Amino acid sequence: MFRKSTIEALEYQRILNIISSYWPKSISFRPPEFLKSSDSIENRFSIVKDLMELIEIEPEIADEGLEDITDIVSDRGEGVVFAPYEIKSVYKMNKYFSKVYGIAKRSEYRAFAGLILNMEDYPVVSKKIEAVFDAQFEVKDGASPTLKFIRKQIKQKEMILRKRLESFMKKHKDDLQEEIITIREGRYVIPVKREFRSKAEGVVHGISNTGNTLFVEPSFAVDINNDVRTLKLEEKQEIYKILLELTHFIMKFRDSLVKNMMITKELIEYIAIARYARDYGCIIPEFAEGGEIRIVSGRHPVLLSSGKEIVPISLNIPEGVNTVVISGPNAGGKTATLKLIGIFSLMFQSGIPIPADSGTILPVFDNVFAVIGDDQSVAESVSTFTANMIHLKEVLKSVSSRSLVLLDELGSSTAPREGAALAIAIIRKLKKKGAKTFVTTHFDEIKQFASGTEDSLNLAMGFDIKEGIPTYHIFEGIPGSSYAFSIAKMVGFDEDVVNEAQKSIGMNTSSSETDFVAFQEKIKEIERKEKLLDEKLRYYDSIIEKYEQRLKGVKKEAKDIIERAKIDKEKILNETRREIERLVKEIKESNASKESIKKARKILSKPKKMENREGLVEVREGDFIKLRNISGIGKVKKILGSKIVADINGTSYTVARSSVLEKVEDYKEEPKGITVKLREERDMSYDLDIRGKRVGEGVNIVDMYIDDAMITGVEKFRIIHGKGTGALKNAIYKFLKNDNRVVSFYADEGPGGDGCTIVEL
Repeated sequence: MFRKSTIEALEYQRILNIISSYWPKSISFRPPEFLKSSDSIENRFSIVKDLMELIEIEPEIADEGLEDITDIVSDRGEGVVFAPYEIKSVYKMNKYFSKVYGIAKRSEYRAFAGLILNMEDYPVVSKKIEAVFDAQFEVKDGASPTLKFIRKQIKQKEMILRKRLESFMKKHKDDLQEEIITIREGRYVIPVKREFRSKAEGVVHGISNTGNTLFVEPSFAVDINNDVRTLKLEEKQEIYKILLELTHFIMKFRDSLVKNMMITKELIEYIAIARYARDYGCIIPEFAEGGEIRIVSGRHPVLLSSGKEIVPISLNIPEGVNTVVISGPNAGGKTATLKLIGIFSLMFQSGIPIPADSGTILPVFDNVFAVIGDDQSVAESVSTFTANMIHLKEVLKSVSSRSLVLLDELGSSTAPREGAALAIAIIRKLKKKGAKTFVTTHFDEIKQFASGTEDSLNLAMGFDIKEGIPTYHIFEGIPGSSYAFSIAKMVGFDEDVVNEAQKSIGMNTSSSETDFVAFQEKIKEIERKEKLLDEKLRYYDSIIEKYEQRLKGVKKEAKDIIERAKIDKEKILNETRREIERLVKEIKESNASKESIKKARKILSKPKKMENREGLVEVREGDFIKLRNISGIGKVKKILGSKIVADINGTSYTVARSSVLEKVEDYKEEPKGITVKLREERDMSYDLDIRGKRVGEGVNIVDMYIDDAMITGVEKFRIIHGKGTGALKNAIYKFLKNDNRVVSFYADEGPGGDGCTIVEL
């Protein structure tokens, strides 16, 4: 297990406190164990993964009212009798055992079932308890025949007593304080005014606070009260016997109940982790085969629980890199990154999902060491530097080749030159031991050491110098700048002082900082272009998917048509065979008369027509028809395969055969008027580009394009009008709005944006 100082340095206890809030209040919290085996971690995550889904399907599995019954059923001797509240706890937990066992038996979640099916389910225990106690957990009258008889006797005696007391109160109501029956010392009494005590013979069992009322048991009630008291003592003895018998019965299952409770405690731990993971958007990381560490959009869990706005951190440490030096300005995210790596490792190896995105990869360590923060002690005369050296001595003594070491501002709090030299020596020692080491620093010597050493890597923390805030963007392979001079200038520091400081270390300008700022800007521009490219790719992928779906539909339709054609063909062949057989029979019966032979030839010479498989209206040249989206009745001039040429009101249209709505019978053609020829058929494109056109010209082009689209069956196209001043776009929108042929139009949602308009007809 990792050191206590590591837990404190990484604030890991705060994560455990959050998880403990999902724990049942009556069961002691058990922190998840730090595991060092990949198989153990993977097994734990398998159960957690199952429960992350199962708590949504079976929410009652996360019962927060569970209790630990281990102490109740522990060996407490032969004469022990469970109190009703203890039996209630046993009953509640045994019902829970049966419930989760039943869920596991029918569950498809193997890891969860593998844990729970180790339980031993004994519903007979619950049934035995239900036979003794009612829903309010009072002992039932029917718990035993003797108890039932005793309680019946008590009720009868109490009824007789009440009737006699009520009769007495009616006769002496003026002598009574109130006409009520009450109980004192387990006996039925009535309240009598003090001054009328002599009129009420009997035993006084109490007096009111004011002294004005006496609680008297009349003489006639003494014997009956004695009978009731005796019966109630017998009732207690019988209940004791019943509870003793029930206790002995429950203790027969003691070992199973203890075992089930142990498994339940383990289940509670997994449920708490699963609920935490669900509520905080956590994922289960992948296992690194080597020493690779990759964090994708990691959110610090401590900050996440505070509700503060978080900038995710991403980093990638390739396999083979054992020393990582993180540098950058103060408050630039160096320590936050160091803690994130540490706390993610602790969570990962404790089987707790982490708040990051898919693609996160973590290795398994045998231990995690963290020396972070100021551990100085005034009382013990220990400085910050001394305290850090004490911790580092322990780390160097305990670390192995499978350890993770996190060192914040290594070598600081002393003379810079000596601190840097000591820091490099410590890093060399850790390298020699093979530990995975992360160091934050401002020392150029350490950065240079990482740049010139094999299996080492520099990470630079990004910083927006204009805004004066960290970006938390990590740049791999380059050392970061502390921005000391730039930050001093930014806060309004005397420029002469800054310039003098630069000259004193041989710097005329902060050129390295300027170069790094320029580098960050270039990276930003690249990322912006990558984002834009990703958006375009997603858009085009959606278009491809859309048309692939359409193609699938067309292929399916074509397949259905072919299948229907085969069925029609078979039907025609069968009908023809039957017709031939009928004619042969008729010829034989009529001795082959000339008339029957002529008739047969005539029938067989008629071609069989296949049914219209596509639901198209059958037309011939010269037929009168109605077309979709075109008013008036037209005459078929030509049939060109899947298209027809029709004349409507003197205008010639070439349309798909599917555009024919119906054939008009008995239509008389009116005298021809003026004939207008449609322009030659054109190849319709999805895009209509009118950029650079004048408003009037652009509107006319769109008008004619819609005509052609209606005729050729195009239902959707895009107008590219550009952005410009917006005059052309506004004119097109106004035209489309008033055109009845247009069903809808809207701005392109793809890369074209406001410069393009999608039109649906």
